[in-house]
Amino acid sequence: MNAERGVMQEATARKGAYRWLEPPPSPGPVTVLDVVGVDDPPEYARRVERWARSVWSAWAPHHGTIRGWTVQ
Repeated sequence: MNAERGVMQEATARKGAYRWLEPPPSPGPVTVLDVVGVDDPPEYARRVERWARSVWSAWAPHHGTIRGWTVQ
């Protein structure tokens, strides 16, 4: 959890460097509804990862900008 906290602290410390990105028309084919109500932890993790990949794919036009924000 400490690594995640460090990443979030870095990201918020640079918040003035970010600019608005036009959201995609659709967040992708996998949504939070595909995750809600799953009680099996391994299946839950699989679905969350699928959801995250779907959202990342939907934001493909902005990948270069987003990656640039994460380079130190």
